[in-house]
Amino acid sequence: MNTRRTVLGAAVLAIVLGVLVALPLGRDRELSVEVWLTAAALWFAVLTVQAIFRAAPVAGTGLRWIWSRTAAPEEPPVKLPRDLQALEGTVVGGRDSAKGFSQRLQPRLIAIVSHGLQTRHGIDMGQQPEQAAAVLGEDAWLVDPDVQDRAPDLAQIHRLLDRALPEGAP
Repeated sequence: MNTRRTVLGAAVLAIVLGVLVALPLGRDRELSVEVWLTAAALWFAVLTVQAIFRAAPVAGTGLRWIWSRTAAPEEPPVKLPRDLQALEGTVVGGRDSAKGFSQRLQPRLIAIVSHGLQTRHGIDMGQQPEQAAAVLGEDAWLVDPDVQDRAPDLAQIHRLLDRALPEGAP
């Protein structure tokens, strides 16, 4: 459908161009026809080049935008919700400094891990600290309120959450 419209548009424009070229030349019909044929051939050549660039854009040349009337649609940047941005900032701040970890990230981790242990493992972290430590493994220090002088790396946080919130558990 789009190709038909393009071809019809090109044909109409070629005819209009031919008429406009023929009017000023008047009686010299041979020259008028030659100019019209040249203009039509150039117009169809441009359409052919446009079709080639639309069908197979050349990577890295940036030529695609030259031949199209509308710019190629770009992927909009991913915009995170404010809550997710705040949580990301908390994780980055907690990972970068012991103070950021103990004041901002650790309380959130304690709440998340406590909920995960309760719902997925049936363990109350406050009442059953040994069982909780056994489930959480070597990264249990992340949810120990007495530990405030360390900053975890992202792998430790990831392991802790994987153990507290396993994917296969209900």
